[in-house]
Amino acid sequence: MLTQDSWGDFSFDGLLAADIELLSSQIRSTGSNPLFDLIGNVNLDAVDRIVWVVDPKQAWFGDANLDGESSTEQVAAFVPDPALR
Repeated sequence: MLTQDSWGDFSFDGLLAADIELLSSQIRSTGSNPLFDLIGNVNLDAVDRIVWVVDPKQAWFGDANLDGESSTEQVAAFVPDPALR
């Protein structure tokens, strides 16, 4: 049974690091595995990715550690050139 903590844990390991990649891989391959269809519309697309990040993770894109906050430190981890930060 999926709980608030296990929802979106596609690898069933209690960790989230690989799960967004698994979801994105399914979306890119136009897969149809219902496990990844988070909104139940039989389509795997960007909406499922948005739902995974926003609800119930309570995060947003740019929140690298899914703590509900996007900070300049998190952005700095992905932007190597200090002039672009």
